[in-house]
Amino acid sequence: MIPKRLILLSDIHGLKNSNWMKDYQKILATEFEVQTYCVLELAGINPSLPVKEKHALLINGGMEKAAKELVQKEKGFVTVIGFSIGGSIAWKAALLGWEVGCLYAISSTRIRKEEIKPKTEIKLIFGAEDSNTPDELWYQKMEIIPKVLLEKRHDLYMENDFIRDFSSQVNWASGLIY
Repeated sequence: MIPKRLILLSDIHGLKNSNWMKDYQKILATEFEVQTYCVLELAGINPSLPVKEKHALLINGGMEKAAKELVQKEKGFVTVIGFSIGGSIAWKAALLGWEVGCLYAISSTRIRKEEIKPKTEIKLIFGAEDSNTPDELWYQKMEIIPKVLLEKRHDLYMENDFIRDFSSQVNWASGLIY
């Protein structure tokens, strides 16, 4: 049997400063062939820059560059989990034709700027305490019902309990639940 492919896309901190991503990899590797990408590397951004500079570079063309890189690098059907800006980049890549079966965008607040929905299954997960989430009109326009976790903030995806619960549910359903 061919293993199902799963792509993990980092947040703005990249891979070097995101040890929590190893926990996702470990759990998800029991059901998937897992590939991780640093969104900064995909966008050609130096990971050692201050966060404000990385953010400015990403929103001023870096996200589009990273999305194009993903489309070039990844061929074939995949499930994607994007963390924060990684989910927004996956959204853009899916609009460019990336074959995404299911896109999990966790704390991907930049998607609120998107006006076109990719033709794929989309699961959005946010913390209720994250002030930059899309508004109700955006959800209605996109025909998406997000999962909003009470008493959680933007960085919920770094929490051990969330990592364990989310990853085990994705594994259980082979990429189609949470």
